[in-house]
Amino acid sequence: LGSRRVKEAHEVVTDEIIAVCTPRELDEILLLQGAIQDKLSASNTSLQSLNDHAAENLSHAAARFAQHTATINALTESLTHAYTRIRKLKHMLQERFPDEFARASEQILRGSQPEADEVRVVQQVPGTLNFGHSGAVDASAYAGFTSG
Repeated sequence: LGSRRVKEAHEVVTDEIIAVCTPRELDEILLLQGAIQDKLSASNTSLQSLNDHAAENLSHAAARFAQHTATINALTESLTHAYTRIRKLKHMLQERFPDEFARASEQILRGSQPEADEVRVVQQVPGTLNFGHSGAVDASAYAGFTSG
């Protein structure tokens, strides 16, 4: 009684399969399993190839994305700088020429263009800026608002 060995689970299953299947049926099962294994291996190879291709495309796309992001950041910085300069110029013009600035602002708010007689062409003296009012303004007053 004590010398009797207990069968392992795989041995029990194997014995049961052999008991119900003929050797020919077992050979067919083994052939089917081999065919399934070959198809799965081919599928794995295809998937690996697809993954490699996708990884290569992703690395190229990531490089282009980084370049585009840098371009957008540079444009944002440039636009911020330009709008800051415009606000400074607007504020300076409002302080130096309050009446003209108010009239121009009203016209813009109304959506109208200045009348032809309101726009005066004046000869500009080198080194001065003339906004069509009675006197020219020294250009050095605007030196802080040049690009750069």
